[in-house]
Amino acid sequence: MVHLHTVIYGVAVGLGESAVLLSNNKVIDAANEETRDLSSVASKEVMSTLDTFTSVLLDNKEADTGMGIPAAMKAVTAQMDLHAAVKVIDATTLPKDVSGMVQTVGNAGGFASKFDEDSLEKARVALNDLIEKAWVELDNKLFKCKGFEDMNRANYGQVTRDIMRLIEQINDLERIESEAIEGISQKEQEILDVEQLLAQETKLYNIEYAENAAELTIRQNDLDVFQFILEFTKCADATSLAQTRVCQTHSGRKTLKFEDRNTAAKYSKMLTPHAKKTIDQILRSVESTSAALVQQPTTDNITTVPPPKSDIVGEDGKPCSLGPAQDKNSPPGMNEGAADLCMRSCGPDPPDCGLLHDKLSLMWGEYKDKVDELTMEMMKNQVEFEELKINLNSQIRALVAAKARFQQLLAEARSNMAADRVELKQKYHQKNVLNKQYMEYMVLCKKRIAWIMYQDMCAIKTVRNAVLENSTRCPTDQIADCDVDCWTKHECSVSCDDSCDPNQPFKCGGWAKMTRAVVVQPDDCGLKCPTQEKYLRCGQYPCPINCHMSEWSGWSGCTADCEGGLQSHTRALLMKPKNGGEQCNTVEESRPCNTMSCDRDCSLQAWTSWTPCSVACGGGFQERFRHVLIPTRGEGKCPMERSSYRYGKQECNINSCNGDEICIAKQDLVIGLDGSGSVREDGFKVLKTYAETLLKRYQTEYFGEAAMRIGVLLFGNGVILEDGKTVAPARNLQKLTSDLSAVENAVSNAAFKKGFTNMAQAFSMAEDMFIKGSRKDAQQSVMLITDGKPSFAFMTNEMVEQLDDKGIMRYFVCVNEQGPNSDAMRQMKMWASQPWETNLIHVQGLTLLEADNDLWAEKALTKFCPMAYSPGNAYHEETTYGFAHVKDSGWCGEKESVLSKEVDNADQCAALAAGGGHQSFLLGAFFRRGWCISGSMTVDEAQYTEWQNNKVNPSCPLDGGWKSSMLYDFYALQPVGA
Repeated sequence: MVHLHTVIYGVAVGLGESAVLLSNNKVIDAANEETRDLSSVASKEVMSTLDTFTSVLLDNKEADTGMGIPAAMKAVTAQMDLHAAVKVIDATTLPKDVSGMVQTVGNAGGFASKFDEDSLEKARVALNDLIEKAWVELDNKLFKCKGFEDMNRANYGQVTRDIMRLIEQINDLERIESEAIEGISQKEQEILDVEQLLAQETKLYNIEYAENAAELTIRQNDLDVFQFILEFTKCADATSLAQTRVCQTHSGRKTLKFEDRNTAAKYSKMLTPHAKKTIDQILRSVESTSAALVQQPTTDNITTVPPPKSDIVGEDGKPCSLGPAQDKNSPPGMNEGAADLCMRSCGPDPPDCGLLHDKLSLMWGEYKDKVDELTMEMMKNQVEFEELKINLNSQIRALVAAKARFQQLLAEARSNMAADRVELKQKYHQKNVLNKQYMEYMVLCKKRIAWIMYQDMCAIKTVRNAVLENSTRCPTDQIADCDVDCWTKHECSVSCDDSCDPNQPFKCGGWAKMTRAVVVQPDDCGLKCPTQEKYLRCGQYPCPINCHMSEWSGWSGCTADCEGGLQSHTRALLMKPKNGGEQCNTVEESRPCNTMSCDRDCSLQAWTSWTPCSVACGGGFQERFRHVLIPTRGEGKCPMERSSYRYGKQECNINSCNGDEICIAKQDLVIGLDGSGSVREDGFKVLKTYAETLLKRYQTEYFGEAAMRIGVLLFGNGVILEDGKTVAPARNLQKLTSDLSAVENAVSNAAFKKGFTNMAQAFSMAEDMFIKGSRKDAQQSVMLITDGKPSFAFMTNEMVEQLDDKGIMRYFVCVNEQGPNSDAMRQMKMWASQPWETNLIHVQGLTLLEADNDLWAEKALTKFCPMAYSPGNAYHEETTYGFAHVKDSGWCGEKESVLSKEVDNADQCAALAAGGGHQSFLLGAFFRRGWCISGSMTVDEAQYTEWQNNKVNPSCPLDGGWKSSMLYDFYALQPVGA
């Protein structure tokens, strides 16, 4: 076997100077091969056969046709004329004697009998040799033409694919360009819309702010007036109050007159029209409930002689200036302005400080609420506006970023489109050049192949057959020429070569082995077989570069929650295709999501457990709820909050109250006493007495376990702090404690403060007391005993919400003569924990409360205590059922055997214990609920009686005392003798 490089070298040498060089887009044949036109020497039939032959040999599917060179020679030879064949033979390539013989045969029309066999043999050898050489030349020419064709068509295919890819890319980029332009326009419009909305909202906010600021100034001015007056109407300051009188101006308006001119001037300067009207109303209401505060002048004083000018003063303490009358009701010589400023008459004595101060304090609280409410509203508006502005600015930034992305996309699309168009233009030019080269070169190839076949092979074979017609050694009809099939191409040594230049063939690429098989073996007279193995140039084109893309990103969020949205994922283009490589697929894919309907009914959770009974006795209710698990969407439906599908209510504790109930709940309770001026000192004493009566119903320890903790605070302070905006806080009279005597002393020593009914301060102080002394596992509750005439409603609302968020219960004992539907009571109902029916008691006046403190204490305890206990009822049950509840969270003696794990109550467990002959048992709690365990302790009559009489802190007579455990409560069976 010959080595590959040796064969390649041989083929290259065989090609020699016939290698093709392309210059200036024209084909130049370096060998200057003869390419004469056959139309002048060959017949039409021969020309047609040769044309078909050359086309088949150069066709890429040559192996499929079954036509080879021997078959073509036979077909052409059969159609050639001997005379024409002799004419085209190059005589110089033959020996002289053979050339003469050929000429003789041609002139004689094919008769060659006069030649001897030796001459005929010499002519046969010479003619066969010429045909065999021509066959080699034909093979080389075919391989050279095929190599060029493969190179040219491969490059042409690459260029064509690149053109198709570029056209698609340009079309896609034009689409992207159009979408980017549309997106930029859309985002620009959206930016303008958001900016317009921001400007509009800013304008509206500024207008509202200006209006609120003006209103706040008015309210603050009015507040300053009442605060100023309060300083001079405090009962503790008799000196300042003695210098104050209630007067009436000539216009009929009631006002205050201060003897001190500086004070009067300050008061007059602070008065606003609205404050004047309000003070007039307050003074008239005070006057209607007491003796006349103003000394009324006689009719003669009004209609006849006015007082001397020096005696007529105004609210500022200065003498009034008289002028012509403009009002028919004004005294002669006094104008309308002077009539409203100048005093007509004044009361002889200072006003009642308690009544006036109370009225003014309520009014001060009302105006303080208005100032606080408007201030809070302005702050909320500012916060909401700032949030809106931040939101709109973030929208603008997002839209600007989106617009910038569209602009970047547009720039990239236009840049890529320009580059693709330049490349497309180059590819079209390259395609034309390749096509022109192919057409010119292949035309020359066909001519040369046809000439070799006609002149050097078929013509000589025709002459040879004529010369040997009458030979005795090798007669024509017995000659067997070699016959081979078509070439078979094997795999190329390289698939491609990036160093190839389509203008310089045969200087790159690899080699492909070509083989063919012998179909007919020649005899000694016929043409010898040519080589069956050659190498053909291949792979003369740059390697195709396929598009390379990154992995897909994750799927984005769905663009819609329902009714069908889209989610997409993207990938990046890492390498663009080149040299006819596979073009890129899409860089983004989308898929539908959330195709379900937007209309969805709500889903409800399971029923909650029944709430504890609202009252301990006398008939209460329990509630249970089904909360929304999944809310509605779109036009979905959901039952109303109070419908039977979501709300259940049933009666409980319908047994009558015995009147001896006590509270043994594990509760931290802060009792707030109202010491405001509206209560009055006598009323404050009644409230204190009621609180003392109520405290006797509470137990700080029961069944040997800690129960209540109670603290006391006093609200109703009337001292305004130096800032002029806040009232002194409520007073912590007693922190949360289990010492009931300390709590009772704190209540009895509470002092009447005569100030504002500031419940907000009470709630704030209670919250502070819980933070400093409350137990983690105890219920936190606040009970306010008040007359229900609150000041500072706005601040109180804020504190109620704060307590509600922390789960602190709020109870109210309201003592007043107002109706249940009055504004004050509606407010109390709103501030009490819900449902208010079980957390609020309304006593119609101090007289009713004072008449029966025990009755109202019973009502409060049975409503407000989470665990009320009736000793009388308990004793009756113990006598009836024969067992007593002794101790919580512990037992005396030893545990014996588990009687059951499924009892429902103590009655069942007692029956099991009695049936087993036991005298004590343990009932499970918490994680042991339903367990019934017998006890080892023997209970005699004396011990049982002692336990019945001492529920607070029962004793265990056995060694070791009580054994503690949160899982069991201890019960004793009544001895048989008892």
